[in-house]
Amino acid sequence: MTEQFSFKKKPIGLLDMLAFKKLLPARQARIDAAPATPPSIPYVNVLTKSLKPGRQYLKVAAITDEGADVRRFRLEPAQGELAYFRAGAYLSFFLEINGSTLTRPFSIASSPADAKQGFYEVCIKNSGFATAWIFDNWQVGTELITSGPLGRFYYEAARDAKHLVGVAGGIGITPLRSMARAVADGTLDVTMTLIYGCNTAAEMLFADEFRAYEKDGRFKVVYVVANEEVEGAEKGFITAELVKKYAAAGESSLFVCGPQAMYRYLAKELAPLELTPKFFRQELLGEIKDATVCAGYPAGKEAETYTVTARMGFESYTVPALGSETVLVALERAGLNPPSHCRSGECGYCRSSMTAGSVYIPPELEFRRQADRTTGQIHPCCAFPLEDIELIVPRAK
Repeated sequence: MTEQFSFKKKPIGLLDMLAFKKLLPARQARIDAAPATPPSIPYVNVLTKSLKPGRQYLKVAAITDEGADVRRFRLEPAQGELAYFRAGAYLSFFLEINGSTLTRPFSIASSPADAKQGFYEVCIKNSGFATAWIFDNWQVGTELITSGPLGRFYYEAARDAKHLVGVAGGIGITPLRSMARAVADGTLDVTMTLIYGCNTAAEMLFADEFRAYEKDGRFKVVYVVANEEVEGAEKGFITAELVKKYAAAGESSLFVCGPQAMYRYLAKELAPLELTPKFFRQELLGEIKDATVCAGYPAGKEAETYTVTARMGFESYTVPALGSETVLVALERAGLNPPSHCRSGECGYCRSSMTAGSVYIPPELEFRRQADRTTGQIHPCCAFPLEDIELIVPRAK
């Protein structure tokens, strides 16, 4: 059966043209009659800037030693107000070390409700060059520059199940602590089970805090300790059966955060569960230090030295780059201050145009759009040189 549609053509008449001619005078009359005082409701772009600032200026307000080479830093605004965020977000910190500007992402460990009270908290483990520098140099009163809150590791009511299962390993507890605090203070209207893997009891961060959250019945913590027998804790490693016990299929959203070794282990361990992608979140993998452990890395390239010629604005720079380091690290070591945030290939903030040469990108960090792959765009934070390369790098904003 064919549907019939009917309509009438209406010619543009004299009255239509007269109404059109009156539009501009009528609009100008409304503008002239409006008060000169600013509106009480901020403009959309003002609100957007307050929620997603390019820079935040903070200061260290308190430092707490959490043990296991971990310190908790309470940060307060040195200027303006703190940007709001979703539990699970991170900040990118701009660090001036030996004449070079580096970035390092650290998850916010506090609740969004804490930001309303005027502070963020981040927990940092002393585990590398930049973190060792932080431990030596950050004191109460130290002023810092960070990005606004970033990342995709957060609960979304329109997408996720009402039961949140967090799987944490080591210092990966920080964004999940943010979620736990948000559940406890009512920011997140969900129930939450936290499966926390540690090597020893000494590495069980925030144990008293998590036990306190269990009292209202909306939060539960399950400790899994690998190298010790601990009363009330599971012994060994996080397994598919353990996750299946607490993350009912189709009824739970799974959020995983931990070291790279844990991600690789869980990728195989959880594969039989066939988790629905909609209900699975994994925090940033982090900067890969050793590309030789990644699939497809060409043998022997890690021992080579290449050059990176980078055009930044109107200047061109040529710097040495080791095959064992990312292009981003080579540029930072030369003091060029390239843009970066996540250092994991995900955010695309460091996206640059490679005009010559070739690089290796670990498969687990391949977040580029197909169009970017075709046109030679790379993310220097996860690109390892395989020969001399040339690229156009955007200036840091």
